[in-house]
Amino acid sequence: MLPMISLTDFLEATNQLSVAEHQSLITLLQQRLRERQQAALIQTVQTARWEFQQGLCQPATPSEIMKDIWS
Repeated sequence: MLPMISLTDFLEATNQLSVAEHQSLITLLQQRLRERQQAALIQTVQTARWEFQQGLCQPATPSEIMKDIWS
């Protein structure tokens, strides 16, 4: 496992990269971010499906949902 470095140290280290390497780094970070977001969405959907199967979900109208959100 790689040692942890601070964000500031990481950003300083990227100053040593060429423009092409910067572009590759950005592309890689965007891909990893999409993968993490997708994994989180998959987990949310799996949890929602499990809750539905367990009968933990209650029917609600959009108005009821919004009222619950704003309260």
